[in-house]
Order: sequence, then structure tokens, then C-alpha cells
Amino acid sequence: SLDNNGYMTYLYDGATLNEGSNYQNLYITSEVEVTLRTDIPCETLKVAGILNIAEGEYQIIGNLDVDYTSNTRLNISENGKLTVLGTAELGNGRICNSGILDVQDIKLTRSSSRFEQNSATAKLIVRGNFHAYSYDCCEITAGLVVFDGTEQQTVSNLKAYNIEVLNPNGIKYLRNIHVYGNYDLHGNPLDC
Repeated sequence: SLDNNGYMTYLYDGATLNEGSNYQNLYITSEVEVTLRTDIPCETLKVAGILNIAEGEYQIIGNLDVDYTSNTRLNISENGKLTVLGTAELGNGRICNSGILDVQDIKLTRSSSRFEQNSATAKLIVRGNFHAYSYDCCEITAGLVVFDGTEQQTVSNLKAYNIEVLNPNGIKYLRNIHVYGNYDLHGNPLDC
């Protein structure tokens, strides 16, 4: 198992994290599959392999960076919930959400970024801003996207099935949105 050992901690196949340890930066190496079993307090978790959230609720207390090749991915199962208290950023990688992903901000920074959600019970909760390089980066064909921030949020290049805006301050900036199911503002403002 791995304790906090300085600036960068590399996770290899079979590695486990010690509960209560504080990691500054964690790096899941290329072509390695890791299953999360504890919350991760860290400044940044960089995924260059495969990270599985099998079941249970976990937090990344910091930022999540999913970027290496198109085979790099984060898988959240139907019984899994991942909360990212910082920014979730995708470059050359994928997030496949069948459970719940609760993030502050989410950024899909390249045309090769992919956010996939095709389970009817899946939910993406965004408490800050959503930005994608293009709306083709999103394959949200089922489930729900919820905007539930404490300040006005911005949304650009989102293609989704159902969208709910629970933030009483509403959406400040909205660009290139495709909604296939329901778009419910719950009376909250749309200022664009």
C-alpha cells in the first residue's frame, strides 16, 4: 500500500491507498487498472490508465485529470458515486458514467475528450461550470444532467438527454446546447 511520499505518488497494478493519508499528486499509470476503495485527499489525481468506481461513495478532494490516450478512462458503475471537489478535466480520455458524478467544474478540452452516459439512472451534477471543446464530446443519451451551483453557472457545448437547473441563481451563459428529453429550469433564470 502507498502512504504520502512526497510530490508525486505513482499507482501501479494492485496498489491500494491508505485511509487517512494525504497525497499531494497521484498518478495512475498508463495501461493500469485501479479500483478506488477510499476517498482521495490530493491536489490532483491524474488518470493515464483506467480508474474504476465499482460501488460506494468516494471523494476526490482536489482536481481530476483524465488525459493520456483514447484508452484512458474513468468508469463509474451504477452503484458508484464519485464527488470531485475541484475540476474534472478530460483531454485524450473518457469518463463513462453509469452512476453519479458530482463535480465542481467539468472541462472537456480536446476534440478527443468523451463524456458518456447511457444509463437511465445515471446523473451528472455540476456545481460550477460545464465547458466542452465541442458538443460532440458529450454522448449523454440517458439519465440526467443537474446544474446545482451556488452562483450563476456557465454552460457551453452540451448535448444531453434531460437537463435540470436547480441553481436559484440560474445559468448565466448558455451556448450550443442540444436537449433530447426535458429541459426544466424550475423557474430559475436563464441569462444569455
